[in-house]
Amino acid sequence: MKFLRRIFCIFCYSAEYTFSPKYNNNDVTATYSLTKDGSTATEETDYKASGNEITFKQPGAYVVTASYEGKSATANVTVNAPVLTISPSTTTIYKDESVTFGLSMEHGQLGTVQYTVDKTSGYTQNESNNNIFTFTVAGTYNVTASTVYQEITCTATAVVTVNEPTLSIELGNNSLKVGDEIELRAKYGNTDVTSSTNFEVTSGTDNASITSDKKLKCVKDGDVTIKATYGSGDDAPTATMSINIREVISGYVFCISNNDGYSKTVNVGTEVEFTSYLDGVVIGTYDNKCTVKKVMLLLKNVVGTHTD
Repeated sequence: MKFLRRIFCIFCYSAEYTFSPKYNNNDVTATYSLTKDGSTATEETDYKASGNEITFKQPGAYVVTASYEGKSATANVTVNAPVLTISPSTTTIYKDESVTFGLSMEHGQLGTVQYTVDKTSGYTQNESNNNIFTFTVAGTYNVTASTVYQEITCTATAVVTVNEPTLSIELGNNSLKVGDEIELRAKYGNTDVTSSTNFEVTSGTDNASITSDKKLKCVKDGDVTIKATYGSGDDAPTATMSINIREVISGYVFCISNNDGYSKTVNVGTEVEFTSYLDGVVIGTYDNKCTVKKVMLLLKNVVGTHTD
């Protein structure tokens, strides 16, 4: 009896597949009918048959029926949709900054890419490299990339949040001790604008000052507020920072004691950790120039805590 050998289940990762039907162990060219996702597939819309080669134009679960001289056999074919991925898919930038998008394609090959944006203004697209965008107005932008692979259109969308830049103050270090001179820096968004920024001490002027080379000179212990102004004019961006300057006591050795007879002598600056609550702890210098209760770090005017 003549029969058409059954075509086994195939998982197809591209949009084209060539079948190999056999009739009495001989290769033959069959005629084909298809269903997709349980309904009759439409030729030219869902697929195209040419001899034993079928081009799958749409993703889905297909049942392919091959017929030859009254005999038939079926194959199950799953066509995975090509997946386009855009990177970064979400990003936050400041106004007037640029984003370079990268693309990759799974289950397909990346072809010519077109980009669309859900706004008609507020950005520019690089003419030479269409994946580079510069955003000039604050807001949220949806940037969609699209490409066609084997007649299947693939898209991926990135969300770009564009913020107005703000001015911020940065310290070269955080020691903040009397006698230090600490470098001051200013950033407007992600841009270093130190050279165009004026710094001033607006409160605690007895405690600190600004040097000619834009350093904070720590004069005495206490609270200080620094103000930065970028550029000039009434609309010039500003920022403030509040800090506390500490004076390290030097030249003394401290004696720690409590009412239970606990006693320990340590050098200045030593960190002391209490493993239990020490009632009535007194810390002072040998010549009684300083008395501070329950401190961990021996600094002037700093009261610490014990550790239970």
